[in-house]
Amino acid sequence: MISKGIVEVSYTDNSPSVYVKIKIKTDRDEVETILSDSHTNIKSVVINGQQVYNSKENNELELRNKEVQNLNIKHLRQTMEEEESEKEKKFDIKDLSFKQLRQIIQDAEPEKTKFTLEGISVNKKAAKEGLNGYGSNLEKTLNSLKEKGVLPDNYITKARIMTAAAADLRMSGGDCPIMTSGGSGNQGIGVILPIAIVAKQENISDERLSKALFFSHAINRYVKEYSGKLSGICGCAIGAAIGATAGITWMIGGDDEQIAGACSNIFANLTGVICDGAKESCSMKLSTSAEESIVSAYLAVNGVISEKNVGIMAETIEYTIKNIGKLSHGAFDKVDDLMLEII
Repeated sequence: MISKGIVEVSYTDNSPSVYVKIKIKTDRDEVETILSDSHTNIKSVVINGQQVYNSKENNELELRNKEVQNLNIKHLRQTMEEEESEKEKKFDIKDLSFKQLRQIIQDAEPEKTKFTLEGISVNKKAAKEGLNGYGSNLEKTLNSLKEKGVLPDNYITKARIMTAAAADLRMSGGDCPIMTSGGSGNQGIGVILPIAIVAKQENISDERLSKALFFSHAINRYVKEYSGKLSGICGCAIGAAIGATAGITWMIGGDDEQIAGACSNIFANLTGVICDGAKESCSMKLSTSAEESIVSAYLAVNGVISEKNVGIMAETIEYTIKNIGKLSHGAFDKVDDLMLEII
């Protein structure tokens, strides 16, 4: 369609990390829609030169309506509740260390983390459907290599195959829901499935598994706060894999030093894996990240941890992640521009 002149595609500089502008013109009408800042945030819709939707105006209208409603119950509000609400608004996950996050989640009531278990059944269902063959067929080929003895028949290979299957299904348009992590379906696959497979192998209780999953989602979010919602670095490699690694390490008995060390192992291994767009071959990066997250966790609890203060590795895992953020915004923003030009 591009070669025939029916569709034109270009990219714009200095836009938000998520930005799409679509213009459709027929012999009768012209429509322009802008999506900005997040994958589900339609900012504006213009039909034949007339704006029919503006997210800012809609949000302001909703806010005014809410303020009117609140006038009738304002006298019921307590000062303490308002202060607590203000504290919640100011919460920033970056203010916490890995150790503090782990402690908060470890001490949480089981009822508050058990919802994460739903992601296992949802994402496993997608993986099982994906084994029928979707997209790149990576999962079927990996499975065949396992049966031939080329790949070992163990739970680490299973994690690689299952994540590949779910990712292939998702990226090729298969009709299955996915529990996300940090707003990403692929990262949800990469966070949840490796942990679930290790938990089954190690006979982990549902309570501990649910907390490991919660911890993993939190760490993925923590990394993305520095790397950005979208980055030139593969989010599965430096976000989901870090989350899964942290969760697995804690789940199998690792202490705070081993959790940080396991995550450092991932950064030493996978930092620099570029994102060259969402496509079927994402299953390759995702399956690699899933396998390495398990290996890195077991390496750390067995004493193999990447050296500190070497390369991008800092004294602490938190400062290493800050270094990743610097790379993401200082160097990989330029990679993004080149990548857009290439693709």
